Order: sequence, then C-alpha cells, then structure tokens
Amino acid sequence: AVPRSILHKPGRLSAPEWRAVRRHPAVGADLLESIAGFGPVRAAILAHHERFDGRGYPSGLAGTEIPVEARLICVVDAYDAMTNERPYQSALSHAEAIERLNLGAGTQFDPAMLEAVEDALSRNLAPRPTVHPLV
Repeated sequence: AVPRSILHKPGRLSAPEWRAVRRHPAVGADLLESIAGFGPVRAAILAHHERFDGRGYPSGLAGTEIPVEARLICVVDAYDAMTNERPYQSALSHAEAIERLNLGAGTQFDPAMLEAVEDALSRNLAPRPTVHPLV
C-alpha cells in the first residue's frame, strides 16, 4: 500500500508522502473487506499503528480499545523495522531493539504485548544444543 519510492527513501518524508504512509492501514483493511471471515484480521490491520497512549493512527484508539491482535502486531512490526537494514537507518541488534522497544512500554506499546514478544524472542533466539547422531 506504500509505494517503494517512499519505503526506501533515504531522507525525510514530505507531507504528501507521510499522508500516504498513514493511509496504509486503511488500504490494507479495505483489501480484506471483500474476503469472508477476515473481520478480526481486518480490525487488527486497521489498528496496527495505534499507540497504547492514544496518539497513533488512524483512529486515535488507546489501551484496550485497540484490538489485542493489533497491539501484538505493533510490537512485532516495530521489532522487525528496527532489526532490518533500512535506507534511513542501520539495523539494530536484538538487544538494542529490545531496549528501544522498552522505552515505549505504556506509551507506544502495550506492556503485556511487549513482554510476550520479548519472551517469545528469547525462546526462539536462545542457542539450542547440537545433537549428534549416534553412529
């Protein structure tokens, strides 16, 4: 929903470009509207840029007004953006991203969803023992 030229722009976005970015949750939700059974997914897509403190977009929802799925997507989306190379920002390490996410606990992010994502990442990123076959 956001043109590549905007997604990969190395500098600041212009006002029209920023408006295009802010429209992408509604565009994604509208695409799902015609698919039966995707109501909850549609609501999560529409609200995934809402902030826990109510200062997000497109509707300014706060706290539990934001669907739980959207509160989870918000944290995962931010982690993904932080840990992947962008034209305008170098990728952060896992530890740096977690530190930055925690700065937004209670304002940008639902603290419970942040904790759930941290727990899942710590389990999935933990070193696993090497198993050697018996010969």
